[in-house]
Amino acid sequence: MARIAPILRSFSDRVVVIDDVTEEGWRALQDAGVSRTELERIAGADRVIRGDRELEQLSRLLARVDDVCAPAAELPSARVVATLDAVARRTRGMDRAGFLARYATCGFELRELSDADWAALEAVGIHRRRLAAIAGSDFGIHSRQELSDLFTQLEALDRDGNARRVELAIGERKTAAGEAVDILERVLRPRERMYAIDDPSAALRADPEARFRQISLDVVTKPQGADDCLDTTMSELHDFRPPGTPKKAPRLDTLIAGPLDAHYMAKDEDGAGRITGYSADFQAGRSYIDACLEAGRPVIVGVSHSDRDYNHDGITDHFVVISGRGVDEEGRVFYIFNDSANTAVKERFYVDPATGMLYKPPNPKIAAGFVAALGYQVTQVRVYSDIDFKKTTGRAAAAPP
Repeated sequence: MARIAPILRSFSDRVVVIDDVTEEGWRALQDAGVSRTELERIAGADRVIRGDRELEQLSRLLARVDDVCAPAAELPSARVVATLDAVARRTRGMDRAGFLARYATCGFELRELSDADWAALEAVGIHRRRLAAIAGSDFGIHSRQELSDLFTQLEALDRDGNARRVELAIGERKTAAGEAVDILERVLRPRERMYAIDDPSAALRADPEARFRQISLDVVTKPQGADDCLDTTMSELHDFRPPGTPKKAPRLDTLIAGPLDAHYMAKDEDGAGRITGYSADFQAGRSYIDACLEAGRPVIVGVSHSDRDYNHDGITDHFVVISGRGVDEEGRVFYIFNDSANTAVKERFYVDPATGMLYKPPNPKIAAGFVAALGYQVTQVRVYSDIDFKKTTGRAAAAPP
């Protein structure tokens, strides 16, 4: 065993693909005292010899063939190693930390996979049910925990007993995990970060050829007082009655779904409270806001203005009520909102044309130290129980980060 160990170390960074052994190679192995059955038993179902356990089994096999042969200038084990060396391949893969780092600023949007993509994933051993369980209600793999769970699923395809690393290719040939990653990367989407919070001049312009209905709902802004800002926004909805509403119709605040039913667009934030997320989520949030406004409903939204941890998602710092939309004299689309931190005027969100995020630039007319002086970015949309988010936008509401 001692004389064989240095020889086997040459396979420590390679794997032996027994399907690549030629007929001439199998005859050489047979002549050296190693049968096809013995090597196949060591390689296992993936027909690849790799990892400490399988190399240890190969060591014992080589020691045995040397022990049963008379001393000779060339030991049988040397001939076996020479044959296997010809079919040894370098591998390409990632450990868990590398995988998490590679996709830290991205997400896999599973809802965008085609039927052919799902069939290909099933063929390599990644099942839709398992991916759906990892992704959760938004059917996307975004968070560090979700990415780690995906790594575990991919690593299980190796069947090499090493849970720390997933092999993506052996030589020029993709592994099952490598093929699965290639398919999933078709729906890999970067998170966009909104930097232009100080610059309304860069805001989205309305299409001059399109019909744009301006809307203004008569929602009365209330000061926050002793209540928190979410309770204040709910009170504003309670007191608002759209024209023509039957007297027995439920108050709007009673139709707001719970926090777990909100559409969470922000996935992370930096030290200044600037958020990251996915364009598709921001655009779906804006579509839902438009649908509600067109139905005569104001909309409660959460905003981030600094790096705080006040609310359920760990990103939202404040809540306001969007009560209208319009186009200003420069052609910029804006959304009017009621802010309990500034009852003097109704402020405006603008739209980032690159991502669809709604944002308010800082207000220099308000003294520093007041919340309303800060820039806002919309992080979440609270959903009405009778206006279905998925039916309205075509996408499931995004889950909390």
